[in-house]
Formats: sequence, structure tokens, C-alpha cells
Amino acid sequence: MKIENTLLFVAFVSDIAYPLLNWKLGLPEQFRWVSQAAILILIIIGIFRSLRIETFPFEWLMLAGLLFFSSVQALTAGQSFWATVWGFYTWLRYPLLGLYAFTRPKRLLEFDQCIHSIVVFLVGLNLLIQLAQFLGGEIPGDNLAGFWGPYGTSRMASFICLALAIAFGNWIIKGFSKSTLILVGMSILSSVLGETKIFFFIIALTGIPAILLYSFKRNKFFSGILLSFILAISILGFIQLYDVIFNPQGGFLVYLRLDNLISYLSWSADRPGGVIYIGRLAQFDYVWKQITQSPLTLWLGQGIGALETSNSLGISGISLLMGDFGVFGANSLTGLIGDFGLIGISIVFILFIKIALGLLFTRSNKNQEALNMGLIIFIFTIPLWMFYMDIWTTPITMLIFWFSLGQSFRMVKDNENKEVPAHLLEKVNHGYSRVTFE
Repeated sequence: MKIENTLLFVAFVSDIAYPLLNWKLGLPEQFRWVSQAAILILIIIGIFRSLRIETFPFEWLMLAGLLFFSSVQALTAGQSFWATVWGFYTWLRYPLLGLYAFTRPKRLLEFDQCIHSIVVFLVGLNLLIQLAQFLGGEIPGDNLAGFWGPYGTSRMASFICLALAIAFGNWIIKGFSKSTLILVGMSILSSVLGETKIFFFIIALTGIPAILLYSFKRNKFFSGILLSFILAISILGFIQLYDVIFNPQGGFLVYLRLDNLISYLSWSADRPGGVIYIGRLAQFDYVWKQITQSPLTLWLGQGIGALETSNSLGISGISLLMGDFGVFGANSLTGLIGDFGLIGISIVFILFIKIALGLLFTRSNKNQEALNMGLIIFIFTIPLWMFYMDIWTTPITMLIFWFSLGQSFRMVKDNENKEVPAHLLEKVNHGYSRVTFE
């Protein structure tokens, strides 16, 4: 297990270090493949361990069938073999890391207890780097994102969202926490420095389910009133600080007008390197026109990898190569719809709902239950992130999220095994048993 823990650590640290060091110190681009290689080894280990699973859930079989059909469809449409393989890796990299976390012989020591401290530390570390950038003359905006590097504010915002979700989950189960207040304050300042307007929606989409879950767990409707007050103050504080630093004409709230939102989401432009940036609504319109050319592509998409690209490997999916816009970075929603169609996206969201319900009604210790609540809150925000960015491949955020999911469901199985008479657990070997799903 020491080697596996080392690989996890290497993947985690290299993802944190690479963007900023590459940008500021010219760290070779090949360094980012260190994380990819470490994760790939862990995935292979997890796949081999999963062969011990005696019965697979029906949803897993549905996904396997969809992936097989999708790969055949892409290949027969003329997509290259390696572009199809890259599509598999893009969509399955972090979910399979979750599978690895589930199949580990032993859960990562005290993972559920220390995860809250980890995310608070990382948000604080990133804020310190942002402040150093700001004092060094970096203008607030896309490049003022700390260790997330140039054009890193979207990825930074998604991690802040995950950190807040985990912190609110901790609050729901364990009660008021000063560290959560500190995290909220750091998140506000960090988001303002990055001119991250989406923080307004982050607070709302993490706060609403947090309040509902707090009331549900405490069995009192008004028990979340303190949390509601703090969330309202956070939104007002963010707006006031944003207005003081940027002084936009009409104030921050002018950005929330429908016409301004539509204009922002439809905006397109060229980005450095010749890769065109296409607005989120324009992306959706483009992909919708692509998949509605036939009933088959409408319901099952154009095939896995059709909207995926890798600049390093020089490969792109068939939809990008045959489209009018050329190669562009699709967000996760348009990528999911384009690759797998309406049936594919429906299956994904149904699985997320099932995962959230499974976490909500499991019996665990306080630390694990707090993590479960945080994961539920973050799942609630996933539709926003899928529309806003390519959340599915975002390092650190997805690594923590999927690994946490795997560890959480492993805890569920471990607790179920404890309730089974000892003579029925003779197959347990070094802390790992053959898992049977109901």
C-alpha cells in the first residue's frame, strides 16, 4: 500500500505544482504527464482488483453497453483509434480512480477526518499565491488564479465550490466551525482577485442544499437559520468587495441581467495558440445541430471521443474535425451530449441522483457522514459546472471528488460486513473481501 499511497501523493502534488511552475519557471510540459502516469497505474490496479467483484450493478452493465456501442459508432464514422482511446481515458479517468479507491484493501487512514483540513489548506495556499501575484503586479482576472496557472480561474472556482461543499457538510454533522468561516472568507477574497463572477452562484448552489440537509439532519425546519444568515452575508460581502475593486458601471448585479448573461455566454473569440474559444450557448447550439442530423445521433450521440481533443498528442474527435468551428475545448455538458446523446446524459444524471441518495441514507461515523453530506452538496452543483466548463477533466477537484466517493462507498461495504456473522466472512483476505452488490 505504501507504493499506492506514494502514487496518489505524486499525482496530487504534481497537479498542484505544474500549472504555475510551467507558466512562471518554464517547467517542461512533459512534467504534467507524471500525474497522468500515476493515476493510470492506480486505475489499472483498481480494474484488476474489481475482477473479484462477484455481481455487478445493473447500471454498470448499462454503462458498459453504452461505451461499447459508442466506441463502435465513433470508429465506423471515421474517427481514429487513438482519438477513441483518448475519449475513453477522458471520460473514465477519474471515475475509474473512484473504482480504485473502492477496491483498496484498506481505506486511506483517517481520510474522512482530514479531508476538511486538506481543502481549507489548499484554498489558503492558493490565496497566498494569488496575493503574491497581485502584489507583484498581476492584474485581477483569468491569470490571477494562484497555482491553477494562466486562464485557471474556472478550475479554481470549481475547487472552491468543492471545498465549500465539504466544509458545509462538516458543519451539518458536527456543528458550527470557525475554520468554515475562515474558508468562506478566503473563498470570497480569492474569487474577487480572480474576478470570478460565478462565485455568486457557487454560494447559492452550495448554500441551498446545505440548509435543506441541515434542517433534515437536525429535524428542525429553522435549525439552518444561522447558516442561512452566513450565506446571505457571504453573497453581500462578495458583491461589495467586487464593486470596490472593479467598480463596474451599474454594480455587480448588472452582470445578472438576462441580456448580459446571454451575451456573456454566447461570446466567442480566438485564444492564444490558434484554438478558438466558443461561448457556452454557442457550443450547445453547435452540438445540438450536429446530433439532430439523425435519430441515432440524437439519442446515442456521435460516439465516444467525438468532442474530445489533446493538443499534446495531436488528436481530436470526429465531430471537431468535421465541424465548422474547427478544434475547440467543449465543456462537459456539450461533450456528454455530443458523445453519448440524450440517453447518455440521462444515464449519467440518474446515476448521480442514485449516488446522492445512497450517501444520504447510509449509516456511518460522524467524520464519514460529514464527508457524505459534502459530496451530496457538490453533486447538486455538477449540472452548473458541466455547463460552465470541462469539469470532468479538472485536476485536483475531480481527483478529490471521485476518490472520496470511492472511499465513502467502501466504508458502506465495510460497515455491512461488520454486521455479517464472522463465519460468513471467511473469504476476507488482508482486509479485502469479495464484494457482492445487492
